[in-house]
Amino acid sequence: MFSLVYLLTMSENTEIAQRVLSSQMEKVEQNQFNNLFQTFFAVMERRCRVIIDGETCNNLASLELVEKLGLTTKPHPHPYYMQWVNSYDKIKVTEFAHIEFSIGFYKSSADFDIVPMQACHLLLGTPWININDVVHKKVVNRYSFNYNGEKLHLNL
Repeated sequence: MFSLVYLLTMSENTEIAQRVLSSQMEKVEQNQFNNLFQTFFAVMERRCRVIIDGETCNNLASLELVEKLGLTTKPHPHPYYMQWVNSYDKIKVTEFAHIEFSIGFYKSSADFDIVPMQACHLLLGTPWININDVVHKKVVNRYSFNYNGEKLHLNL
């Protein structure tokens, strides 16, 4: 079980709170929805854990995924610091990777900031959601969008 916490992002002139994942267990209140969407995509024909979260401001890739698959990285055009709420250490995001991924006949790619994280291999945030005009049905926890003229539904 995962709980959502906030991540502090600091660049030269801004501080932004971003919602991200924590693997700490928390007691769920009676009327609280857990809308964390987890699935699996393929990256270079390897099965990868994916989380879709419409309140995370960036697409993130785990450092482990990038290293294990030998993905090409580039210097981040705007390096920034991240700090997990339950950690005192700052993480400097200095690289990103353009990663191709697929699920079934759906194939896509996106830029991902590279960070050490254990919750998943890829975290698809608002950049991916906005570009693909994705709709999230929260009660049933389903993501829907059009791809090559067809309506796709990602269900839990």
